[in-house]
Amino acid sequence: VFVIFFSSLSLTRLCLAKSETTLPCEVTGLAVASDGSGVWFACSQEWAIKRREIAEGKYNPPYVGTKNDPTDVYWLAASSSAAVKIASATELIQVIPAPRGARALLVMPVEHGWGTVVLYEKGKKIRVLPVDAYLLEWSADSRKLYFYGGSTIQADAWDILGIYDFDSGRVRRQRLRRPTEIIRVCPANGKVYSATPAFPGSKASTVEYDSDVRYIRDVHEWVGARFSAKCTYVASEADYHGPLPWKIYDTATGRALFAFDAEGEDENKPSYSLLEWNPKHDALMLREHTLGNQASVVEVFDVKADSVLLQLSGAEVITWAANGDSVLIGSGRELQRYQIPPRKSD
Repeated sequence: VFVIFFSSLSLTRLCLAKSETTLPCEVTGLAVASDGSGVWFACSQEWAIKRREIAEGKYNPPYVGTKNDPTDVYWLAASSSAAVKIASATELIQVIPAPRGARALLVMPVEHGWGTVVLYEKGKKIRVLPVDAYLLEWSADSRKLYFYGGSTIQADAWDILGIYDFDSGRVRRQRLRRPTEIIRVCPANGKVYSATPAFPGSKASTVEYDSDVRYIRDVHEWVGARFSAKCTYVASEADYHGPLPWKIYDTATGRALFAFDAEGEDENKPSYSLLEWNPKHDALMLREHTLGNQASVVEVFDVKADSVLLQLSGAEVITWAANGDSVLIGSGRELQRYQIPPRKSD
């Protein structure tokens, strides 16, 4: 999914840009095809205006989306410098890339409801999917899609997960062992996890299922399900109806390696939030680092070495490249690729 930050760009501990491509509009969202064949990027008018205002030092509440934010989505092949427009809407369009291959889901806005889910292959529209556009999660092999399937209870949490099979085109629904609002997948083995953080009146729970959503066990070694590429590490949720303290665990031992305060808990202490694990290198993550009222920076953090490999101040739109060896940054109308510093292998 798209990761967004604001203001001008400065880099520390970083090599020169490997490449730069001029784009037809100001980038406000960026998603990468996992096979490296190209990228999808979005340009949303109101989002771009908000970013410029923040860069100019104007105080405004954070942009959270509007009912009137015209958005265009483009496909840019790795072998080309010419982007092709593939979708437009009068509201925001969400892009969710598959973990394998060159497919993505575009969630197109509708007047009533969560949206219409459309499958794309690179820049080509394949078909509309018969699924609810809420809580969309690819399976690890990209052959199934998990989505909100309904509930037998009256609560914020729900207990039925929908499963769409891309090969057969069929939808089935599976009742979960415990109600949840969060579904995630281990990219290494395809297991599905429901996660519910601890909050007043309720204990934390993490439940493990196979890729067909058959119950395996309740997990007691760790809390959460934001897994690294090989699932060696897992992070708990940092937000659940509000900011939460969160941890990073070693999944083999259950040992908590790092513990972080909730965002904004103490202005005199730095706060961190996980943006995205590296798709190839197990110990690397992109994280946001904020201290009080100062502008946030994005860091490439090595969990294994407990070190920051590089910092990026004001990266407007950022994500990992498909090979995991560099980051892609959308800065205004430019798409830039930066190599991460050399490091020991995982």
